Amino acid sequence: MLNNIFNNIAKCRYCDRSFCFDVAENKSSRRGLASSISATCKYCGSSHGSITSNSVPAGYEVNLRFVYGMRCIGIEKVQLRHFVR
Repeated sequence: MLNNIFNNIAKCRYCDRSFCFDVAENKSSRRGLASSISATCKYCGSSHGSITSNSVPAGYEVNLRFVYGMRCIGIEKVQLRHFVR
């Protein structure tokens, strides 16, 4: 789905082509719910990556918000592990 959205709105800044990106997640860089996404041009090979959450001193914002939300509804740390898997 991200691949379709990205290809419909973006052009490669190096070769100026549209509908040329392969969007993929780097699964080895996952940190809880935050992960790294990269877009690579099929024609010129240029690549750009980004993390899906802002970094905060204690980790990533999406993870902190998730834990806070789960604690608000009464889910504890051990139960969170089962939810995230």
